[in-house]
Amino acid sequence: MWTTFNAIFSWAGSGLGCWVVDAGSGWVGLLGPNVKTVIKQYFNSPTAVDAHIYEGWAWVTADSQLIRLYESGTVQIMGALEGNASALSTDYRDGSCWMILETDAGKRIQKIDADGNLICYRDDLNHAANILSDPAGGGCIVADLEQGIVRLSSSGDIISRYSIFYGPLGICRG
Repeated sequence: MWTTFNAIFSWAGSGLGCWVVDAGSGWVGLLGPNVKTVIKQYFNSPTAVDAHIYEGWAWVTADSQLIRLYESGTVQIMGALEGNASALSTDYRDGSCWMILETDAGKRIQKIDADGNLICYRDDLNHAANILSDPAGGGCIVADLEQGIVRLSSSGDIISRYSIFYGPLGICRG
């Protein structure tokens, strides 16, 4: 019998396998290379995960909170969010993360430093579907269903738009 779940994955980077968020059960954990569970935690309404592949931890968003979850299983609550994150991406240089937040006012793109402090935000990319940090410059790339691919600087300013895309949903590192 097959078990279905709504999961989000992020590569762990240290040879351990990948981080997994199962939104259906609230399970967040790290799977080893042989699909063996390395750590397992439960959170209320987890929505996103992305690993800091060089440091051995991952950003997790759950129940409007930003959490740092270490490979050891230690949980560190970094702070409350003004909504639920639908996507996030870690900057491997400094441990900061970019996220798409679903708020009462609409979607908001924001950058959080490694200590959980807000660095910058934008609230004009209301159709953002996915986000990818750009470690080369500290900015990010946003897949926006209305504006195409939008590149932001480390301070959140729009650098460029590629509107040749009609509804981009996903982006990944190459």
